[in-house]
Parts: sequence; structure tokens; C-alpha cells
Amino acid sequence: MSIRFSIFWLLRPFKNMSAAFLLCLALISIACGGSTTGIAPQPITTDIYIAGIGNNSQRPTAVVWKNGRVNFLTNGEYAAAATSIYVSGEDVYVAGYEGKFATIWKNGIVRTLSDGKNYAIAYSTVVNGGDIYAAGAESNGTLYVATIWKNGVATTLTDGSRNAYALSMFISDGDVYAAGAEEIGNSLYATIWKNGTPIHLTDGTTRAEATSITVSGSDVYVTGHESNLTISNSKSVAKIWKNGVATSISNGQIDNFTTSIAISDRDVFVTGFEHSGDIFVAKVWKNGIATVLAQGANATIATSAFVLSGDIYVSGVQTIENKGIPKVWKNDVDSAPLDGDFSASALSIFVHRH
Repeated sequence: MSIRFSIFWLLRPFKNMSAAFLLCLALISIACGGSTTGIAPQPITTDIYIAGIGNNSQRPTAVVWKNGRVNFLTNGEYAAAATSIYVSGEDVYVAGYEGKFATIWKNGIVRTLSDGKNYAIAYSTVVNGGDIYAAGAESNGTLYVATIWKNGVATTLTDGSRNAYALSMFISDGDVYAAGAEEIGNSLYATIWKNGTPIHLTDGTTRAEATSITVSGSDVYVTGHESNLTISNSKSVAKIWKNGVATSISNGQIDNFTTSIAISDRDVFVTGFEHSGDIFVAKVWKNGIATVLAQGANATIATSAFVLSGDIYVSGVQTIENKGIPKVWKNDVDSAPLDGDFSASALSIFVHRH
């Protein structure tokens, strides 16, 4: 059976949050100088931060794990999720939503990005030069508008005449990049915006979305997936675009979907999953070569990647007897479990060494 997956469907469950939760379930280097004589070198600490969604109360809640220990950002009064996490110095920034509001939490303190008149969500956050950015979408009452917030001030990327959303962002040399999709007619165009200017990566003959973006040197890397509208029962193909040129990393025989991209030296890592039989199988691609992260009868999705000092960390979720188990893999090996005796999904990972 072929399925059609779009992260944009996470927006729909603002009207039915249980569906969003089920989708989640089914779904630095360090400069070290020589030590000064007589002064002991300071120990190096590696902290692993995870943002996600938990079902520990009547409604889904936004949660963060630090080194496996859980912290709740919301109390369940309103449905909420933490979709992206970024660490700058000693400060931890989390993007997501609570109720109708697109939201940023800084060190656990909430700041709303939208006015709450219509539903909005922040999917990605980045901190650059003291400025706090988030990317996502906000409803205009009828359709969703791709949006970037800088220090809480919104800039729309689309005119509101069609559905559009930004799932990922990256800042390089003062340029602000976002990746997502625009729905035009029956087609969904994988799209990036550079300083607000849209660039379509696909031509409209497919249904596609860009799920993650990063910049390495002068090269812009985007990951996503697309299925051909002109072919009956076309499978979703996992893609990497480098400077706008597409490379397929799956063969189109089984549905494959991507969720994030990370670059380390010349290595390109992509996370995602394939639809195998009746379950999802978590995967990570290194330079186009796939590794399955979890085998067996339980559905598993890889949601986010972070590379530090040659190590790749991947977040995700595994479904066991209808319960979501948040997961972390380090170098393709299942890591220590995350706290919480409740259904949860790990959606974003950031590794900070200090």
C-alpha cells in the first residue's frame, strides 16, 4: 500500500491533536589550547538535548530531555509540542506550539510568537548573533502562510493565497534560508527561500516537500521527498538537492521519506524512514548509503540528526503496543533510554560540548 506523507499534516491536528500525536508515533568542534602552567584543564562535558511531544496528561505536552532526564515545558492545559531545539552558550531555545500559539521557550520560559487569533506553529529555531529566529506557518483563517519570526517579529514568505509552510531554517554569512513547500493546484512544490525569495526545487509534476536545509561553505544542501503525479501509485523518493541539483537516495520501489540533514566535513547524513509492509522503518543515509536503525515488527521513525566530532546522533520514536518510545541512536547504536513512563516522541536533537 502506498501512503502519502507530508509533515504539513501536523498542522491539521490543531483541530484534533490526538491525530498529531499518532502521526508522531507512527511516523563544534572545540578549540582546546594548551593548559596554562599550574592550572588544571577543565573537563569537557557533552550534553544531549532532545525536544519532543509527550502524552503524559489529558493533552499532548511539549517536553525536553537533557541527558535523558525529562523536563515538561507545558502542563497539559493546552495541546503542545516541542519541535526543534537549539543551544547557544548556556541558553537552550525550543520552538513549537502551545494551543493556537507558535512558541519559543528560552530556558523553559515561554514567549509566544503569534497573537493566537489563528493557529500557528514554529517548526525550527536558530540563534545567530544574539538574534532568535524561528520558521513555521501561521493560518490566515483559511490557509497556512509560511512564516519566519526574528526576535518575535513575523515576516511572511508567501502571500496567503495558497497553503505553504517552512519546516527548517539555517543562517550562513548573514543569509537566512528556509525550506518547506508551497501547494499550487494539485501539486506540492519543494521550496526554499533565501532572504525571503522563493526557489522551487521541483517543477510541479510531482508532489514534494523540502524537509531540512543546511549550508556548508558555499554549498546549500536540502533534503526532502517527492512522488510523481503522472505515474499511478508512484512511490515517494527520498532526495538531496545540492545547489538545486537533485540526487535520489532511494529507488522508488518503497515509499521513503526524509526528516533532516547534517554535514560533517565531506559526509552528508540524512535521517528518515521507509514504509515497509505495514510499518515504518527508521533509516539514516550517509553519502547516499542507507543504514536501518531498527529492525523488527515495531514501527520506528528517525526524526533529526546532529553531528559532532565525527559522531552522529539521531533522535526518533518507536511504537510498541500503541505506545511511543522516544529514541536516541549514537553512531547507529541504540543509546540509553529517555525518562518518562508515558507515550512520547523525540522530534529534534542538539548535542552541546563545553
